[in-house]
Amino acid sequence: MSNKTRIGFSHFPFSSTLGAVAKPDALLNCLVFIPALIVPFSPFIAFFIGLLLLVVFGSGFQRWHRIFVSVVVIFAGAVLYGDGIPTGDYANYYETYEKLLTGDTKALFDYGNGIEIALPAIFWVFGKVFGPLDSSCFMALVIFTAGILLYIWLEVYGLKQIAQRQKAICVALALMCFDFWFAGEAMRQMLSSIMILYAITAQRQESRFFFILLATLFHASALIFIAIIWLLVRYPKLGIGLCIAICGSYVVFYEIVSTLSQVPQTVLFDSIRIKLFYYASGKADEGGFYFRNLVLSLFLLTCTWVYVDKSQAKWRRIIIGLGIIYLAAAFVSNHLSLRVGVLFFFVSFGYFLFLALRKQPLLLYSFSLIYLLDLSAMELNKDINNPTRIFYNYDIVGSFFYYLY
Repeated sequence: MSNKTRIGFSHFPFSSTLGAVAKPDALLNCLVFIPALIVPFSPFIAFFIGLLLLVVFGSGFQRWHRIFVSVVVIFAGAVLYGDGIPTGDYANYYETYEKLLTGDTKALFDYGNGIEIALPAIFWVFGKVFGPLDSSCFMALVIFTAGILLYIWLEVYGLKQIAQRQKAICVALALMCFDFWFAGEAMRQMLSSIMILYAITAQRQESRFFFILLATLFHASALIFIAIIWLLVRYPKLGIGLCIAICGSYVVFYEIVSTLSQVPQTVLFDSIRIKLFYYASGKADEGGFYFRNLVLSLFLLTCTWVYVDKSQAKWRRIIIGLGIIYLAAAFVSNHLSLRVGVLFFFVSFGYFLFLALRKQPLLLYSFSLIYLLDLSAMELNKDINNPTRIFYNYDIVGSFFYYLY
């Protein structure tokens, strides 16, 4: 076997050179362009091929390889999951966007009693830059914005203490577990949760306050989660105790929400109170919690408890605290679990899972490949009436950039 061939095989994660970062060769330089060549004809195939490359060959990737493939994956995912049925919150957001197009600036204050202006402000910018967009392009653009913001966080903060050979697999898990469709449905809370990640990892106090403010302007519930995370990081016992107390409060959650209605109103507090009532009164079948979520969450919590050591103590406490709040919320309503689980399950789950499995490479790569296969099969087999179904307006493959026309 020639030396050139041995270098090529060293890029596989299960080779005998696991952990070694081989010098990039012509093979990798060619492979990274495959998703970009496919994406004009099939975002679906490009999305999963890109993730597969990050998993299988990522240990040999240079930074530009990782960034290039990741951006293509995010673009493909945005187009793919932006092609959904315009319903629910998404329909309301599109209506706000259309009002801003007509110059109705009052639409900037449509959400959270006028506090949550960050997302409408983004809609206003979209209107100025891109003009009128159809519903699929609008949704895809919002999803792409959320995906890029999450990826920037990974590159600037999330990958900081990660070994070079593991950065691509970390990104792959983060992106494949990121809920692209929900980023177009619960836009405010998804973007708010991403800003929370920035806030808890920012080094300068001014930056932390800026991201906390931004997270609140996207969704007022950010203040609750930031307070919980702050306690988990600074006062672990008190933080875990609070998480357990929150779980206990679910038993009388309806009574608590009803009592809050008697408290004198303020703009910010009323915004949070309305959300709690809405989440608690959600229909039993209204999204959220499924057996698959339960299995994955328990798997993450178990691996975190067993494998995450003191060097990652901050993340260990955050994962366990947010995880038990998410799991317990299902006993109140599916809708509540859906909403309180945005940061834990729909935004950060892949990154959290990487932290839990990073020192168990066989389990890490095996899970990544199995999850990727399951995800692709799940998206291909969705029922036509499922509101999260993709391929609503166009098919899995087509002519050059067919989904733009």
